[in-house]
Amino acid sequence: MRFDPSANALIIADWIHGYGFGWGPKHVRPFIARPVSNMSPIEDSFDELVKSMEAVMGSMTSPHFFSSSGKDSWDPRVNVYELRDQIVICVELAGIQPGELDVQVHEGILHIRGQRGKPSLPDESGPVGVHLMEIDSGKFHRKIPVPSDIDFEQCKASYKNGYVWISLPRRGKADQ
Repeated sequence: MRFDPSANALIIADWIHGYGFGWGPKHVRPFIARPVSNMSPIEDSFDELVKSMEAVMGSMTSPHFFSSSGKDSWDPRVNVYELRDQIVICVELAGIQPGELDVQVHEGILHIRGQRGKPSLPDESGPVGVHLMEIDSGKFHRKIPVPSDIDFEQCKASYKNGYVWISLPRRGKADQ
């Protein structure tokens, strides 16, 4: 890397050529970066990039980053709907019996806990080769923030076709 005063530019590489593609010394050419006078925005952009990368790398050390990888726990898929008088949460939990599910609200967070066993082939006694395994199993604990105006005494949950439906009515909104 060198500065070329005649071009008022920073020369990043003295030549670029491809080996094995028919390029030779006659195709050598400089690669010129932006003018040096405009280097501070590049440096600022680089600093922003470094900060973003540090944030991403920091989030990768979070205990929830790999939670769907099947290590210690997994996160069931969730849809959250807001209606005029209630919040409705749908949790995809095929293979779970309703009695095996623990649903609680603590300090404004809805906690959904349970455990799902691995699916097993019916009537198979010999060796089995697995080509694809995408169904999560094991313990799960999903946390969903809920609004402060929920009437927790009126909350209801139901289970149908592999989905848990949780209804969280809002205080004072049913009358409106």
